Amino acid sequence: MLKQMKKDASFISGHINTGNQSIPIIKSQLSPRDHIGSIAVRLGYSRGNYRVKPGLYALGKPGEFSPVIVTANYKLTVDIVRRDLDGQNLWILVIDTAGINVWCAAGKGTFGSQNIAKWILKSGLNDIVKHRRLILPQLGATGVAAHTLQKHTGWIIQYGPVRSRDLPAFLKGEETPSMRTVSFNFFERLVLIPVEIYTGLKFMLITLSATVFYEVLLYLVRGEFHFTTIAPVIGGFIAGTIFVPLLLPVLPSRYFFVKGFFAAVSLWVPFVLILNPDLFTAISSLFISGSISSFLAFNFTGATTFTSLAGVRYEIRAALPFAMVLMISGLITIFFVRS
Repeated sequence: MLKQMKKDASFISGHINTGNQSIPIIKSQLSPRDHIGSIAVRLGYSRGNYRVKPGLYALGKPGEFSPVIVTANYKLTVDIVRRDLDGQNLWILVIDTAGINVWCAAGKGTFGSQNIAKWILKSGLNDIVKHRRLILPQLGATGVAAHTLQKHTGWIIQYGPVRSRDLPAFLKGEETPSMRTVSFNFFERLVLIPVEIYTGLKFMLITLSATVFYEVLLYLVRGEFHFTTIAPVIGGFIAGTIFVPLLLPVLPSRYFFVKGFFAAVSLWVPFVLILNPDLFTAISSLFISGSISSFLAFNFTGATTFTSLAGVRYEIRAALPFAMVLMISGLITIFFVRS
């Protein structure tokens, strides 16, 4: 907790005394430390602990009629919001989502009606502002029952734009259709690749180590070493962590675990053309790389706008059996080839 308070203090410039409370004032300008932290967390380092202390914060010099923006306590999210609201005078209510961004927290239930109501009360917001209007991020709408929240708290819910950079215009009443459009373009998918690689690396190393160990034993016993067994493991990892996000819109199927399989196919074709393996080795390579890529692609599901909550639930039930069947089929085929 002390370590977290020190992190929070780095972007606090002072305090506003209002009523019986002292509200921290946060800076809108990001420091070099903030940028370094952003790069580190995008590479997957300490992602689960990159959070700020939940509660009410002031940006600029807000008063009792200033807008109230609600967001998650994932520090990367807070940093983006405060940066995009530079020059504004308003309140930012940061609720405890266990350090998870708004989109994912809404799906998990931590960015929801009960939690928001809890932090309205806990922050003392009722005593600080005289209006009763909260601006929530549109991407958090899936976790919030606005009518229920209004009924229990008396606060009217208004959904802001998809991107926080549009908030200044939104607050001026300059709303446009593009503010409500959710995008997931090539660049937005590209920046997620380092995290996908980092999170899948442990799985990759375990699988690759097991494969190399098997091939070394085979070499000691039979004097044979087959790179065509190791290549599909590496190829499956590359396909699942890099090809899936880059090729997402053009890969067949609406389901990610199936997209992962076809991403592996896109690497398997040149593998077959270059190494020219026998038929059974080619088939086993497709099964193994497809299994790994399918499993890794499934993990990508909740980070996108390409599927619904019902779709995620279906993938949870279907992805693992699909990947296991492919892997078992690949191992059986290898056994048949080596016999």
